[in-house]
Amino acid sequence: MKEIHLPYSDQVIAAHRFQYCPMCTAALKRSPVIDAIPRIHCPACGWIQLVSDCVCVISVVKAEGGVVLLYPPDGLGPGLPGGIVEYGEAPEEAAVREVLEETGLQVMIVQSLGWSYVAYPDFPGPTVYILFEAEAVGGSLKEGDEGPVCICPVEDVPVFSPQRHGSYTAWQRFSHP
Repeated sequence: MKEIHLPYSDQVIAAHRFQYCPMCTAALKRSPVIDAIPRIHCPACGWIQLVSDCVCVISVVKAEGGVVLLYPPDGLGPGLPGGIVEYGEAPEEAAVREVLEETGLQVMIVQSLGWSYVAYPDFPGPTVYILFEAEAVGGSLKEGDEGPVCICPVEDVPVFSPQRHGSYTAWQRFSHP
């Protein structure tokens, strides 16, 4: 097969830089197909690449004695519970699910803390964070898929690494309304 090398924006992560159709394997091209906007598409089967920014949630979880912190093994220090919103899932549902998976706690969303955007050059790519304040209403604290968890008094919460963009921004909005 001939190499095509369709040009992609630097904002598109490598895993989304298709050269051949994932449906029929025909060579892709970029040209206007909808609303005169040039898009990557397959002239053979009609598949259109519509890559969207990743949507994630981050929650500041209030529990008896403080807020819940995670300690992932990546060496970036503590973070707040969160993760990717699954296809068809409401952000509030994703926040509740992620907190349960990562901490063992059942929560109720108290309020939105807004949203934030960061253009990660690698996975998951450009990301929109939807930020929440939540309150623990059940379950029991246990280590989840993101490492050890603890409840930390609000006054002792360490400064989050700016590399943990979602946690850093959510904490700033929660602690400095």
